[in-house]
Amino acid sequence: MQTSPSEKFLQSGKSTNELVLRLGQNEYEDINILISNADSNSKIPQLNPFTLQSFIKDKINRHTSIQNMKFTRQGKIILTTQDPVCAVQLLNLESVVNIKVSTNVIWENTTSRFLLYDISTTVSLRENAEELTRNKGIEIVEMRRFVKQNNSRETSPVLVTKLGTCLPGYMKIWFTNQKIKSFIDRPRQCVKCYSFMHPSRVCEKTPICNSCGEIHSGICLAPQKCINCQGEHSVPVFIFGDFNLHHHLWGSDESSPLSNDFVEWLQNSSFVLLNSSNPTYATHTGSASLLDLSICSASISHGVDCYVSDSNFERDHCPVIITWSKLKHISKKIKTID
Repeated sequence: MQTSPSEKFLQSGKSTNELVLRLGQNEYEDINILISNADSNSKIPQLNPFTLQSFIKDKINRHTSIQNMKFTRQGKIILTTQDPVCAVQLLNLESVVNIKVSTNVIWENTTSRFLLYDISTTVSLRENAEELTRNKGIEIVEMRRFVKQNNSRETSPVLVTKLGTCLPGYMKIWFTNQKIKSFIDRPRQCVKCYSFMHPSRVCEKTPICNSCGEIHSGICLAPQKCINCQGEHSVPVFIFGDFNLHHHLWGSDESSPLSNDFVEWLQNSSFVLLNSSNPTYATHTGSASLLDLSICSASISHGVDCYVSDSNFERDHCPVIITWSKLKHISKKIKTID
């Protein structure tokens, strides 16, 4: 394992190729290999698919395992396979049709992430990784500690990325069983077909009704269903964002007409503000305020916990972490190209 000097980040000492090969011992979905122009300022031109296929067949002896190939708007190529050996052969490409390239793997469909809470800051990330590997036999890809400089807290959350998409319900670390929940960073959902696979602007599927989840035209007369699980219930709503509003309701010393209007809307709505008075934004002068608000439907607020991360990742805003006790994990493919 390789650890950063600040002991906030630890990365597996294994190469990308070795980690990909080890996928054969884990559950995973598709392996997506991203091919980019070696010159970061240039794109790969739109090549003739026949020419590109002929080149790949000549260089990759496991080419029959390639399931899909597509060009992205960023001028890159994504090749999809479920064969780890084929994926490693693609990663070893140094050029494509006389174009020098760099390669990387898109980890979203091959790894899973989860948070460990109340991990002692006196125990190194390396020791935590060794404990997890010893007790559960998992392959750690990276670990990140959420802690702020000059912080006196003795414990902090740790974000773990492991190889494979299957997560156990519990993990034992230092004789303590921790409940494990999947951590999804910045998920995006199409508002036309409600898939997690792509944004709305590139959706080519038939739009579905946001009330019943079916395809139809005109006014919806069917019973209301959850768009995600098809359960016969309305969909609880979460709203997050940098509202940039000050109000005494969340601990500010000042307010504005816009913030007053927002609070009036909130108090007359079916939503609940989850934030306490903990600040989420800090200026370079050291002053802090709460600008990033988190809101959810009142019907689920009793089971939702909201707290501000100790680490700001060298930004002026700290992450806000939300947990929902009654959330059942639904497996979704969430792909990120860049």
